[in-house]
Amino acid sequence: MLPFLGGFDYTVKFRKGLENQNVDCLSRAPVNQNCISADVSINDEVHQVCASAVFEISSENLTADAIIQETEKDQELAEIKRELLSSPVNSDYILDSGILFRNNRL
Repeated sequence: MLPFLGGFDYTVKFRKGLENQNVDCLSRAPVNQNCISADVSINDEVHQVCASAVFEISSENLTADAIIQETEKDQELAEIKRELLSSPVNSDYILDSGILFRNNRL
């Protein structure tokens, strides 16, 4: 897992539990004690919790317009978008209908 996470540029920041409930639920996931391998058990349970969390995400506020607006609010993403508009070059980023993608991912 660490080599995977090492591929991203991120900063760990403290957030109160009330502001970070989706991550907090992972730390409280019950562990099935009857499993032969604890790693497999935890891995399966984390995947189940993640899958259920994804299905609980409301798409009510997640629209193309909302994504475009939030991208403009982010200084780094807005700059990448401006650079693509002014001089499109071969990069990991593409702009499709005003939405910024990196390696074909949102």
